[in-house]
Amino acid sequence: MTVRVDEKKLKEEAIYDGKWVLVTNTDLDPKEVALHYKGLSQVEQGFRELKTNLEIGPMYHWTSKRICSHVFICYLALLMNITLTKKLKAAFPDDVPSDLLRDIAKMDVSAIHLNNKTIFSRSNLTGKTAEVFKKLGFKLPYKTL
Repeated sequence: MTVRVDEKKLKEEAIYDGKWVLVTNTDLDPKEVALHYKGLSQVEQGFRELKTNLEIGPMYHWTSKRICSHVFICYLALLMNITLTKKLKAAFPDDVPSDLLRDIAKMDVSAIHLNNKTIFSRSNLTGKTAEVFKKLGFKLPYKTL
């Protein structure tokens, strides 16, 4: 099998490099159409975020109320994640937000049942977790409750 590049066709197609065409049936201004289209990519990125970083897998609901509630909770989680990521980028410009979030996610709480009482104990902090809480104005959870 031989592969060859059609140089003539390549030059003809070069005028389209880096450009895209949108066709619409609205009366919107072309700039507004482009902005809405770019907004669509943000929505798609949000769904990718929900499926990967937030580890929200498929849920099986049968009633409209539960489906709507699940979608709302996923959307709320996405908004919180976007907001926190923006704040992390502003507070820690030299760090990768996902690395900082991974440090925070390592924080765990254990429940200890002793003499009819429950004591909660937080794990030790890793990475920049304490610094993140401080810079963002969050109070660190107590080591023991």
